[in-house]
Amino acid sequence: DTLQLAHEGSPAAREAKIKLLEGRLGRFVMDDEETPQEMYDRMMILVNKIKGLGSEDMTNHFVVKRLLRAFGPRNPTLVSMIRERKDFKRLTPSDILGRIVSHEMQEEEARE
Repeated sequence: DTLQLAHEGSPAAREAKIKLLEGRLGRFVMDDEETPQEMYDRMMILVNKIKGLGSEDMTNHFVVKRLLRAFGPRNPTLVSMIRERKDFKRLTPSDILGRIVSHEMQEEEARE
């Protein structure tokens, strides 16, 4: 307990850190020049920090919804197609990244 308190702070400080990070996650957007992998990596750093502070709110489905919201402006059609899948609630963040990367590769190949 003493080591945890020294590392993470008091329960109130931990909760404040969680709220701060959740706020960043809520405002998370994909940068214009960013690849899907870079966006994913950046988001997962936030998610893992929040989980590391003890939050249990970061379910796969919650993170999937945040990823799609961040990626949506770049390709709203793909996001809609993913959301309409029957297995949408069972998809993991890495599933979403794979589908986005695969789709972008197919689009790039079609342009060549």
